[in-house]
Amino acid sequence: ESSVEADRLHILNLITGASDLNAKPPREHECYEALNRTLSGRFAAAGCRQALDKGEDMSGFFLALSGSRQRRLHLSFDGCEIRHSIADFAAARPQDYIQDLDLNFFNTRLADTDLALLAGKLPKSLHRVALDFGRNGLTRLEALGAVLSKLALESCELYFGQCEKLQTLDGFEIASPQL
Repeated sequence: ESSVEADRLHILNLITGASDLNAKPPREHECYEALNRTLSGRFAAAGCRQALDKGEDMSGFFLALSGSRQRRLHLSFDGCEIRHSIADFAAARPQDYIQDLDLNFFNTRLADTDLALLAGKLPKSLHRVALDFGRNGLTRLEALGAVLSKLALESCELYFGQCEKLQTLDGFEIASPQL
């Protein structure tokens, strides 16, 4: 909402792509909804970590993320107790829009089953992925390797430092000269 009516008209008309910025804008428009979804997703991403730390119900955050159509998603759960929400989080990421994904799960007690679930939910639209799984109890990477090998990635950064139980990289071949 704008304090100056002319500004409000211009803003709403810019959002809808109207050629006449002084025209009366429509009360409802699909572009308003798209912008609201995007902003909701960005605020959800910004507040997600704090809400997890406080033990809040994450369903609203995950719903906002899933409908946001964001092209970039960068979240850090470093040291966070996320395991109880991993299935909901995996299902919530923006489905077919995200191209740049950066997730930090360092020291989150992520298990092999969590990694497999996340890997299976990576969007096919990804161009760049950075995943930090350091200091976790991971022992197997096959599920992640299988999914990443099917994506047309321009950039892939993976960190598994201090994963003391990880003993093999079997099944983790990525056939891409860019990686």
